[in-house]
Amino acid sequence: MEHGGNTFDWKDICASNNIGLGTVYEFPCVRLTPMDLFQEANWYMTETDRVSWYNKGIVKNVVVPRVGRFGIMTTTCNTPSFCEPLLADRISTGKTLNLFGDLTSMEMNNPCRICIETGYEATMDQITGIAQGLFGFMAFQLKRSFDAAELAVDIPKMQLIGPLLQKVATVFQTKVDRAAMEEFFMYYTTRGIYGQLGAGVYIEKYDAVNALCGFACMTPFIDRVTEMMTNNFGLTAAEAYAAIAGADLKNHADAAFSSDNTAGTPFTWTTGSPQGGSGVDFSGTLFSSTAYFDLTNAQDLANWDPKFGADGANLDGAAGLADPTDPFWIAMVETDPMYRWFMAGETSMTARKFYGTSAYNSVQYRFLLIYTYIYYIYYHPLTEFYTFFLKNRLWQ
Repeated sequence: MEHGGNTFDWKDICASNNIGLGTVYEFPCVRLTPMDLFQEANWYMTETDRVSWYNKGIVKNVVVPRVGRFGIMTTTCNTPSFCEPLLADRISTGKTLNLFGDLTSMEMNNPCRICIETGYEATMDQITGIAQGLFGFMAFQLKRSFDAAELAVDIPKMQLIGPLLQKVATVFQTKVDRAAMEEFFMYYTTRGIYGQLGAGVYIEKYDAVNALCGFACMTPFIDRVTEMMTNNFGLTAAEAYAAIAGADLKNHADAAFSSDNTAGTPFTWTTGSPQGGSGVDFSGTLFSSTAYFDLTNAQDLANWDPKFGADGANLDGAAGLADPTDPFWIAMVETDPMYRWFMAGETSMTARKFYGTSAYNSVQYRFLLIYTYIYYIYYHPLTEFYTFFLKNRLWQ
């Protein structure tokens, strides 16, 4: 419709059907007219509309809240007074995934629901505060280290600390907020869910795939279970199966991103084929970097005892400076999932083309890709293994 020199259409009259400020014009409202039945109408959800709806609508309002609350339900609230009876019932009857529906179907006065909601809010507030304090204090200590290196004209140390300081400062000033922490917590919880809920299917398909190559691709699962039980007296077979499967799945999530196998696989090939993964290793201890800086006593210099100097309380001396080359830094800061999550966002990835190289064309590599493809047939939805097939160009 034309009016006053302006053209108005459906987007202008569906302002109430948006998913937040700034999204009104990104996707159409929920509607159905005769014209929508014909492709020739050429007015429906574009790729931009679809991505906006998924990222800002589905992920933000459905996925993130549910996954995070699932983590609270299975940890903090997994007690007899709150969610343990529900968890036990769903798991024992093989309906574990129904728990995601239970998260929102329970009445607000249900003790389990009350625990989840209060626990989630408290956890988000707590980890947001810790992360903000951590990166702020880290930036302050790295600035001290940089200033000391500059005073000593230690060029190599300045070149090492300078870029790191800039990244940490950027994270502190612009990245660490409640929304970012909810996203982090969702991924952190998803990793645990993958290791927990995916174990049964993984165990079932492990030997099925291995059998296709005469059990020469991987160590038989029962052999791994036997070895674990031998080395851990009192461990039951069921516990060993779950522990090994969970570890394999989490290792898959943590593995470095690989151009060799972009889809990734949790299988532990005996040939050492790259698994492919997120590229963000979460196997470390959450918030271990707070112990390195002794964040708890940071305001009490008399009792402040960080791990980076013989005299950590001496703020004016050369001793007590944070050092990224220090073994304690490497062991406690660089392995902290929180640190790795935010620093990954400040680190450029080097893209490279792998197919066409001698390694890609090797018979061994293609053999492993084929079996990974078979795994996807067993384990993933059709759309995912088709994507895997196309990405790795198995037909060439």
